[in-house]
Amino acid sequence: MLIRRKPIFTSQTGTPQNLASYFLSEFKSRPIEKYIVAAEIREEATEEEISSVASLAKMCLMLRGTDRPTMKEVE
Repeated sequence: MLIRRKPIFTSQTGTPQNLASYFLSEFKSRPIEKYIVAAEIREEATEEEISSVASLAKMCLMLRGTDRPTMKEVE
């Protein structure tokens, strides 16, 4: 939603990239709201909204199922 890319996309270097891995890596290394969020999203949403959705996405991408929120918690 935030990045507007396919689950497997071609990076700027031309290599296939997994969106989930890319998101988690970028989330750790720099402010997500300013750098990897699609321009359309930055125009339509506040930084607080973007941060909230990004934090939720990060929790949903945890490798261990017990670390991920339930669908009820996501709701």
